[in-house]
Amino acid sequence: MEYDTAPRREGDSARLVANPSRIKEAMGWEARYTLDDIISSAWEWEQKRTDADYA
Repeated sequence: MEYDTAPRREGDSARLVANPSRIKEAMGWEARYTLDDIISSAWEWEQKRTDADYA
């Protein structure tokens, strides 16, 4: 998979953090899937797509 790295655009956040521990402490909410699970699932789905799916 190819990707490009570019400077931030005006209005982009300087830092993004995905840490669900604060909401777990505050509300008892817990993520069902890890980031690795989500990425793997999305990649598997993408691999199954056919040319007809893009039409």
